[in-house]
Amino acid sequence: MASRLVIFSLVLWCLHRISIWILQGVYPIASTNQTSCSIANPIFNTYTSQFVFGVLLGFLPLIIRIIFGLLAFVNVRRLQNRQAPIGRSERDKQLTAVVWY
Repeated sequence: MASRLVIFSLVLWCLHRISIWILQGVYPIASTNQTSCSIANPIFNTYTSQFVFGVLLGFLPLIIRIIFGLLAFVNVRRLQNRQAPIGRSERDKQLTAVVWY
């Protein structure tokens, strides 16, 4: 299931980024004789700067890390309440240290 989700995510991300290949180009800078690689479509430029960088590359990974860190921490706390062998307890301590730092 996990490998299918990873493949689906990669395909979805590639399809999402196809528009960059289409809309990005080399354009001359008005004040100089140099050229610049940029996006000419202002709507897509706004979408890229606000949604892609703000949400997909900024806010969403942070939220995912927080959620999975909390889930791991809750799982470790639940495992501490059970009687577990000493080796298991040591792994739980290591996981707790990774989650906190």
